[in-house]
Amino acid sequence: MTRWRLLTISVVLIAVLFAGCGGTDQIRLGWSGANRPSRIGYSYVTFTGKEVGSFRAAVDQTITLNYTAIVNKGTLSIRVRNLQGQSLWQAELDEDKNDSVQIPVEQAGIYTVLVEGQDTGGGFGVTWEVK
Repeated sequence: MTRWRLLTISVVLIAVLFAGCGGTDQIRLGWSGANRPSRIGYSYVTFTGKEVGSFRAAVDQTITLNYTAIVNKGTLSIRVRNLQGQSLWQAELDEDKNDSVQIPVEQAGIYTVLVEGQDTGGGFGVTWEVK
């Protein structure tokens, strides 16, 4: 009887440990690049996860966002969000793209550039400037 209890407790503990390990859902194979002020850029074999950059902007300024994406597999999304988490602009990419966008700032505050990969392969480069 004690052998079964010990086995049951061991199985439960292992299940709890493994359940806690799955919370991050980050995969970065062949990951190379940097996340610096005003720019994020990486190349990779496989990327599932998030990269975030933040900056301040004032009313009547404009955010100029330049991006290049190489998407060999999976999907890549790029978003600009305000402090409340609302997307001001976004691109959902499943193929290569190089573009520049201008986003007017209507509310002063902290903004984020969020790059998310879902089993994607390739690379991206994102830069931003506020004027």
